[in-house]
Amino acid sequence: MILPVAGRQLAPFVHSAPSRAVLTLPGRDILVVRGRITPNQIVSARPSYINAVLIQSRGIFVRSPCSACASQIRLSNDGWAQPFPVCVRLPGHFGGSCGNCKWRDHAARCSKRDELGGGGGPAGGDDDDNDDRHVRTPAPRQTTPLFSFRNSRWRGSKIVLAD
Repeated sequence: MILPVAGRQLAPFVHSAPSRAVLTLPGRDILVVRGRITPNQIVSARPSYINAVLIQSRGIFVRSPCSACASQIRLSNDGWAQPFPVCVRLPGHFGGSCGNCKWRDHAARCSKRDELGGGGGPAGGDDDDNDDRHVRTPAPRQTTPLFSFRNSRWRGSKIVLAD
């Protein structure tokens, strides 16, 4: 399924300065494994959920997935990590952990986080989502969508997942 979050759709659910800074970066809609994320989870505004979606929508594809994603890919029937099918990280933000690890509040355990040489930014892979510290925002960069998206939309405060 597709989660339409390329623009500022997450703005009502973003409550910390570092997350708001990430929201200003160029984004793309994201793929979600069917049945693994519900609109209610997003609307709950749980920081780990919102920050994970920000990572997936503003981050870079990891060619060699983190150990948690690799394990999920190996053990799943469909060959995908969950809740996001691909391992994506945003160096310099949220400790550099991937979106799947951040979703589960396991940012400090992500094997691709910044402090382990995952690349690109300051360390800080805490799991508590206390993101009120200063975060360096990289200059906006041109991003290439990982996938082609159609039929995605946002309705008021409701997220509409498209196939």
